[in-house]
Amino acid sequence: MDDKKIEKREIIEEDFYKISSPQDRLKFLLIYGILAPSTHNSQPWLFKITDNLIEVYKNPKYYLPCADPLNRDLYISIGCCLENLVIASKYFRIFEKLEIILNNDLVARILFKDVMNNHAPDLNFKNYTDSIKTRQNVRGIFEDKSIDDNIIDEVAALNTFNDLQILKKK
Repeated sequence: MDDKKIEKREIIEEDFYKISSPQDRLKFLLIYGILAPSTHNSQPWLFKITDNLIEVYKNPKYYLPCADPLNRDLYISIGCCLENLVIASKYFRIFEKLEIILNNDLVARILFKDVMNNHAPDLNFKNYTDSIKTRQNVRGIFEDKSIDDNIIDEVAALNTFNDLQILKKK
């Protein structure tokens, strides 16, 4: 795989089978991993690749001590990245095992089998890989639009907290 810049969302699955080294095939899988949602788009992960595994580390450079003092969101973000990697590797039929490590900055290790196989992809995972490529962020400018009173009433009916009020805009 050459080092040209890859458009993240334009993953051409057939390219996986054209790659001639195990490490480059695993780099290809990382495209799916980095598309994972992360808190504040921090992408708090680092990767180490060998012939048959990817180690995933938390990146201290991207800790958010004020917004995430317990690193809860950091671990959720890394979990999303791991899940994307597992899905992609199952799609390409090379997944072997996910090991959660949690030792210093090392969070997990994904082991792969027969990385250079050219078996047809497992179409049971096609919807998931497609979803990874098309996931969008819903953050942005919010429309100044009223919520329908019926929806507010439904949400209010679900409220089980005595000290929480749901008010309708007048």
